[in-house]
Amino acid sequence: MAPPSSRAERIALIGNPNSGKTTLFNELTGANQHVGNWPGVTVEKKSGSLRPLYGKSEIIDLPGIYSLSPFSLEEIVSRDYLVDEKPDVVINIVDATNLERNLYLTIQLIELNVPLVIALNMMDEVARDGYRIDTDKLSHDLGVPVVPISAAYREGIAELMDAVGHARLPRRHELPNPSLERMIALTESLLNDHLVREHHLGDAIAAGYPLHWTAIKVLESDDLVLRHLTLDDTSINRIEQLKRDFEDEHTLLCTAFADARYQHIQRTIAESYLRADRSDTAKQALSDRIDRVLTHRIWAIPIFLVVMFAVFHLTFTESLLGIPGLPGPGVALQTLVESGIEAFSSAFSTLFEPGSWSESLVINGVVGGVGAVLSFVPKILLLFFFLTLLEDCGYMARAAFIMDRLFKRFGLSGKSFLPMLMGFGCTVPAAMAARTMDNEQDRRLTLMLVPFMSCGARAPIYLVFAGAFFAAYADFIVFGLYLLGVLVAVISGIILRKLLFKGEFALFVIELPRYRLPRWRSVTLTLWDKFKGYLVRAGTIIFAMCVVIWFFSSFGFRPAVEGGGFGMVAIEGSLLAAFGGFIAPIFSPLGFGFWTAAVAVLTGFIAKESVVGTLGVLMGISEDSALGGGLSASVLAAAGFTPLGALSFMVFCLLYIPCMAAFATLKKEFGSWKWALGQAAYSVGVAYLIALLVYQVGGLFIGSPLFGG
Repeated sequence: MAPPSSRAERIALIGNPNSGKTTLFNELTGANQHVGNWPGVTVEKKSGSLRPLYGKSEIIDLPGIYSLSPFSLEEIVSRDYLVDEKPDVVINIVDATNLERNLYLTIQLIELNVPLVIALNMMDEVARDGYRIDTDKLSHDLGVPVVPISAAYREGIAELMDAVGHARLPRRHELPNPSLERMIALTESLLNDHLVREHHLGDAIAAGYPLHWTAIKVLESDDLVLRHLTLDDTSINRIEQLKRDFEDEHTLLCTAFADARYQHIQRTIAESYLRADRSDTAKQALSDRIDRVLTHRIWAIPIFLVVMFAVFHLTFTESLLGIPGLPGPGVALQTLVESGIEAFSSAFSTLFEPGSWSESLVINGVVGGVGAVLSFVPKILLLFFFLTLLEDCGYMARAAFIMDRLFKRFGLSGKSFLPMLMGFGCTVPAAMAARTMDNEQDRRLTLMLVPFMSCGARAPIYLVFAGAFFAAYADFIVFGLYLLGVLVAVISGIILRKLLFKGEFALFVIELPRYRLPRWRSVTLTLWDKFKGYLVRAGTIIFAMCVVIWFFSSFGFRPAVEGGGFGMVAIEGSLLAAFGGFIAPIFSPLGFGFWTAAVAVLTGFIAKESVVGTLGVLMGISEDSALGGGLSASVLAAAGFTPLGALSFMVFCLLYIPCMAAFATLKKEFGSWKWALGQAAYSVGVAYLIALLVYQVGGLFIGSPLFGG
């Protein structure tokens, strides 16, 4: 028996943001996904092959949108794909807990006359809220198949794909406004006369567009459709007269269409959306009470800071709640992993001849460098675990709403906060998230600021230095670094807006999703994705960097007294030491003007984790230890670091250009080498200035010398 979706070669998936579209796409495709950009635009395109369980079709995940009106780039991309590419079936995923808003897009898809199936998602939550939806009645009223599903729990997916296999064009429905319908019919007649006269087309197709939908778009003054039709002056004048007559007698056409669609939706919902009990009233009241506290005008930001500090305390503290002998979960997990790496290193070292170059390469180079990075993965994953919980339960959307009010006071767009929030994970997707901003000035300003957010790759640097020099206050230090990144971004935004990005910022509109218990499957998949990413980076970029660092730190030109020539030398005489010593004076005013630190900063441009890997290799060689002497305070001090110099080093690594992948993404998003290089130069300059202030001003308080270090 053929899979149910085998009739449809291409399936398009479309829906509102936060409707569960990504969850459904992941379930349908599994690992068979491809990510790129739509031709000619910087909007992400996701496509994939269906899992064999569901068929052999290709599924295209269209950008999350609220309507098919041509206002944002995402709306244009989605609509153009549906009209021009004509997929075999369109799955419209609808949030069943918010039918009225979600069905507005559905009504427009029906007007577009595409083969449509509605996936009514989150039905488990509808039942918990005390409601029942008559899907048969809803399907009858809308004229398209409606399949109840719960994408998060993989319920109803097989039934959905069976409906996809039998999808057909929706039946035409009339809007509950007779005057509007008469005007649409007159416009259809005018368009049909024009198309038959000018293009010799029949009445079924309007230059590739459905005639009924085309008439609606013309009345809505859709520029993209009007340019495509190339109407003559006579037709344009007659249509404009129809619009004027209607607006003189009734209201603005855009308002009339919106009202008519919502009237149709409300009438449909009233007949199919049934209340089983009144438990939802208490739940909604509880949700409102929570929001009155968490989004309070005065207390919202202090609460947000307390929540975030709790996350950092649990992740980085040496002593949980200040109780001696009770380490934080992050420290306990890191200690366990370090023990495993050291045991592996000790056992593995027996396979090599002591003192040989092969032992040096594998133990000091690979294990010392890669192991130094991997030992911090538990803390990083724990941090992402807490942040994912906050996002899944709905609090992070409130955080964006809260920060919007703060940003506006400084003349910044609240829309910038969402990409900046993503920057705490990785700069690459954060920069890509700026594509959704409508205002080009705001988008470029956001791209300038996103790199100041402390990405997960920088965390190992903080863990090494804060743990070594400030163990009792590691959570405060790391939390302060994250806040410093935000503060520098805000100050930079104020300065850049006054100098380069003048003008009004775009309004910020965000939907506050319902509070939900975190879905553990979603949390687990997110953590696995992060862990897999770290393993890939450790096995590729960081591994390669550690081997390169080992080679240049182990080989050089021997002095004449040792026979001369090129070969293995002490680390102080290596090629790397010579190069590092050449550039080290640049960093002397910052407190880390010695070659090992200078080299680590340079390798951080390849990948920020390489900073720790480089130190692990270099100090592992100097201390004859697989893990770089544990990169403890004594090991780092022997290299030249002081507590104040370590703090300055962390600040510099926080603020200077993130990594090569981030730079490449910024160049692509800016669409200009000039802007990308300008951002890189600006971030390096800011990093140098702030680190200089930290070291020099800090020196005034603890008695260290001005300049030099």
